[in-house]
Amino acid sequence: MVDKGLIDPEATGTPGIGTEEGPVASGSTDSPEGTSTGPLGKTKKPIRAEQQARSSLKDAKAATLIMGVCAQPVLQHILLLETAKDQWDTLKRLHAPTRAL
Repeated sequence: MVDKGLIDPEATGTPGIGTEEGPVASGSTDSPEGTSTGPLGKTKKPIRAEQQARSSLKDAKAATLIMGVCAQPVLQHILLLETAKDQWDTLKRLHAPTRAL
């Protein structure tokens, strides 16, 4: 049998042993500080931190896809850029048609 005290309540979505708070209600933004609240009104992780984490994950996925389809000579131009948007903008600039003068 698993010792329930070892299970992370955040990972399981259930209250931990000896705590009164439960999982965060989705979309609950009753707090004026921009934090989400649980069913008992307990303040949980700030919403901005959650959005930042999602944004970072999406950016990492996009950068992985971009670098995965680029050939080695092109990678040298985008490898050290910080965001997927920077990588994409650089690729657009590199492969943009040039105007004949």
